[in-house]
Amino acid sequence: MYNEFIRSFPNAKVLGFTATPYRLSNSFEGAQLKFLTRTSPRIFNKVLYYIQNDVLFNAGHLAKLEYFNFNVVDRKMLKTNSSGTDFTEASLRNYYREINMPRITTDYANRLLKKRKNLLIFCSLISEANEVSAGIPGAYVLTGETESSERARLLTQFKNGTIKCLINVGVLTTGFDYPELECVLIARSTMSLSLYYQIVGRAMRPHPNKETAWIVDLGGNITFFGKIETMQIQTCSKGLYSIWNNGRQLTNIPFSKN
Repeated sequence: MYNEFIRSFPNAKVLGFTATPYRLSNSFEGAQLKFLTRTSPRIFNKVLYYIQNDVLFNAGHLAKLEYFNFNVVDRKMLKTNSSGTDFTEASLRNYYREINMPRITTDYANRLLKKRKNLLIFCSLISEANEVSAGIPGAYVLTGETESSERARLLTQFKNGTIKCLINVGVLTTGFDYPELECVLIARSTMSLSLYYQIVGRAMRPHPNKETAWIVDLGGNITFFGKIETMQIQTCSKGLYSIWNNGRQLTNIPFSKN
C-alpha cells in the first residue's frame, strides 16, 4: 500500500511519522514484527529522529499510568494461529467459557467503576462483550457491526459522562481521542505488540482533570510486553533499530508457533 501510493509521486520526498515504528512482515524466516527501516521492501531508509517513551512521560506530554496486572488468563492454555502472531478465536472462546471470563470481567469492571469515573473495556469476542454488558448497569457494547449513527451516539455520551462504561470489540484502538479517560480494562489476551500499545494508548493522553490513568490487565499482556514507559528504541553495532523492553527484544524476532 505504501509503495503503490509513493510510486504515484516519483519526485516526492517521503517523510514518515509514527508512534509505532514497526509492521508485521512475513518471510522465509516466518512472521515477525520488523522495524520500519528493516522491512522488505524497505519503505523508509533512515531514522532522522526518535524520542524514547520515558522522556515523553517524564516531561508530562503523556499521562501518568498506573498498572494493575491480575493475570487471570493462563496464556499457555491458548493456541496461536498458523503464523504464530496471535491467539485463535476458537481457543479464546473455549478457554474463556471454561473460566467464565465474562463473569470475571464483570466483577472487575463493577469494582473499578466505584473508583473511576469512566471505564473502557476491551474484549475479544462480541458474545463475551454482550455478557459483560448485561452485568454492568448502564454499560453499552460497541463493535465493528455497530451502525455509524449509533456509534457516534455512544461515543458522544461516553465522552460527556452520560455513559460510564463502554465495552468494545475490535474498535477504538486507533483514532479515538478522549483525554479524560481514566481507566482501561484489558479483558483479553494478545500477542500483538501493536494492539497492546494502541489499547494502552487510549488512556495515555493527559488532561487537567486526570492525575493518573489506570491500566487493568486480566490477560497477561503487561507481563508479556512490559510497561509502555520502559519500551526503548535501541541500535546494534550495524546501526539497525529494534524495540526492547526490560532486556527483551520485541521486534525483528520470529514468532514462535505452538
